[in-house]
Amino acid sequence: MIRMEEWVDIVAAYRRGVSIKEITRKTGLSRNTVRKAIRKDGVPKYIRPTTPSKLDPYKDYLLHRHEEYPRISIVNYCWR
Repeated sequence: MIRMEEWVDIVAAYRRGVSIKEITRKTGLSRNTVRKAIRKDGVPKYIRPTTPSKLDPYKDYLLHRHEEYPRISIVNYCWR
């Protein structure tokens, strides 16, 4: 995946009339990567895949225990 700065440079160079081949030489990226960057409508966004927590199976139990003992901190057990 290319960074936003690289994407901006690629698109700006292409709009100035620089060929894809020349852009690949200057950036060191493959032609396919440059083509994808040019075709993309907007800035590339990285979306982190959600991974399950090791504590997910115990979530109900921990919340129940917290209700029984509200003075115990569950700061480290927060879920989104």
